[in-house]
Amino acid sequence: MIHYDEFGNAARVVYHGLGARLQLDKVSAVELGRLIDRVLEDTSYSARAKVMSARLVKLERESPGVAVIEETLKSRSMSH
Repeated sequence: MIHYDEFGNAARVVYHGLGARLQLDKVSAVELGRLIDRVLEDTSYSARAKVMSARLVKLERESPGVAVIEETLKSRSMSH
């Protein structure tokens, strides 16, 4: 089932070099297999995925929202 956000997500995946995009209404099984092989064999895709993963972990750790929530919870527990 295709929803409205898949096309934007596919564009982002391609833009960041994390994968490839295809046209579902025009793809054949053979073409899909070739595309999968290309992504699996081309090490640049996995290298970019590792870089993106590291960035996301860093953002998660540095998230100011998390710090605010943790500090609020900490101060509440201390006041009780």
